[in-house]
Amino acid sequence: MTDQLIYTFLAAGLVFFLGMLYLALKALSIAHDLAKIVLQAGLTPQVATVPKLPTQPIPKVPATAPAPSIPFAGAPPWFLAAERDIGFHETGDNQGIEEFIAQAHTGKLGDPWCAIFANAKLEQEGIPGTRSPAALSFRTDPGYVKLPGPALGAIGLCWRGSPTSGLGHVFFYWGENATLVWGLGGNENNMVQVEAMPKSSSTFGLIGYWWPKSVPLPTIGPILMPAGSPTSIQTVPVGITPTPAAPTETPIVDQGLVNYIKGKEGFSAKAYWDYKQYSIGYGTKANSPTEVIDEPEAVRRLTIEINLAEQEVEKFAPNAPKGVKQALTDLVYNAGVVWEGQDLGALIKAGSYEEAKSHVLQYNHAGKPPQVLAGLTTRRQDEVSWFDNPL
Repeated sequence: MTDQLIYTFLAAGLVFFLGMLYLALKALSIAHDLAKIVLQAGLTPQVATVPKLPTQPIPKVPATAPAPSIPFAGAPPWFLAAERDIGFHETGDNQGIEEFIAQAHTGKLGDPWCAIFANAKLEQEGIPGTRSPAALSFRTDPGYVKLPGPALGAIGLCWRGSPTSGLGHVFFYWGENATLVWGLGGNENNMVQVEAMPKSSSTFGLIGYWWPKSVPLPTIGPILMPAGSPTSIQTVPVGITPTPAAPTETPIVDQGLVNYIKGKEGFSAKAYWDYKQYSIGYGTKANSPTEVIDEPEAVRRLTIEINLAEQEVEKFAPNAPKGVKQALTDLVYNAGVVWEGQDLGALIKAGSYEEAKSHVLQYNHAGKPPQVLAGLTTRRQDEVSWFDNPL
């Protein structure tokens, strides 16, 4: 009975297996017939494709070209402004200079334009010019001081024709050699260029160098041009920089005044606010509110400032006695030159030195509003005493 059941189950499994095999073969046959029908009907299955997005190139960041280097990158701003104009050429006889006239606040078309150009570059950088188209106007303008020697970017003046002609040329100092001075200026062969000019000739000669009073004094010293330098530079040169020479010796000045001013001002290595400016050292104008200098540098700056004050007094009162010149030099150093246009100046010009004493004493105010300061009162009294008893 048991064996019979086993055979029965085996037979049933075999029948089931064969049945399933038959169904599978039948399904394959049906699929094959359907494929034939599709092909015969000319139908082709379509495979959906995903459209490709257009390829976007990665944008390249353009390389920034380095700014061209020009000589004297640390030069005064008016000098750098003038450098960028090298190559400008007038369009006619002193024509095409409207932009310079507008910047300079002086001149007109047809005027010789070296002073117009110099004023334009100064005004462009916020420094008041002489507002005169005359080249030699810088010589007498109260906003400018004569330097004891050349300095990069200094305002150079030359006479033309003869030293007394009143005609001249103005330029910004570029460099020099033994006989020539290179100046960057306007109206040099009808254009803006750097031109080598004779320091002295029968029809042309160097007068000297001036500097804006509102700008800290520069380092004084010649800039030596390399051997073989071109005598005319009409495009902005790149990578050719003349070599600054060692500063010239500190000018010789009245040592009595040096000692007096050192005692009155006192030494400060750091810049400090001094009523109307930041001062440093022995009362000279600081280059910045955070400047720090040592004592030898303070003496150098003091000596240069005294020398400039001495030159101013010598120009204004060349025949004054020694003590009067000492007093006026200290007054210029301490209070400026405003007195020259006031009663004191008129009395000095007239040689009325006794009467002038009381007027010197009036320059003892400072601050806003002006206040009488004991230190200035004492200083003016000292100056008056020198009229009769020089240092």
